[in-house]
Amino acid sequence: MDMNDIREEYAAEFVEKYTNEFVKGLGGRSKLISETELRDEIRKVRDHNYDPMFMEMLFAMFQVFLKKYENGVRKYREAMDLTEVELGIHDKHFDILEGMIDYLETKPKKVAKIGADARHDKPGGSRAKRQAIRDIWASGKYDTRARCAEEESRALGMSLSTAIKALANTPSPAGRC
Repeated sequence: MDMNDIREEYAAEFVEKYTNEFVKGLGGRSKLISETELRDEIRKVRDHNYDPMFMEMLFAMFQVFLKKYENGVRKYREAMDLTEVELGIHDKHFDILEGMIDYLETKPKKVAKIGADARHDKPGGSRAKRQAIRDIWASGKYDTRARCAEEESRALGMSLSTAIKALANTPSPAGRC
């Protein structure tokens, strides 16, 4: 049985009716295939009077193509997922590098501050000398900060300007206004 036999059995009018339904069913859904293009291809197939057996083989071939296409799409999606993972890894890599740079930039400052604090805080260091001259001023032994700084700075091993700065903004000794 060939297509002409089918058309004769079901009448050309019947076949044309379902052809129109099929073509209009696409209803502009595809920009790749126009209604005219599809009708022309259907006409060509009918002109060749393809055997139903050949149509079955053609349909089977399209089914194989569809499966391969679906596998291709699945693999493409897997590749995209892997790309997302790879991008995430690169983001983490840059985060780690930024952390390392921040650490390397701030570590010398922290180490220097620790060293400076240790040097200034040790007995006889600048903070101890500053506190000693303030204690002498607070004792009331001197009538002015300048005189206290002049006479005591050398004995404490401080420069005069450092002694004056250490006494700046200190309260007057108790009992003096």
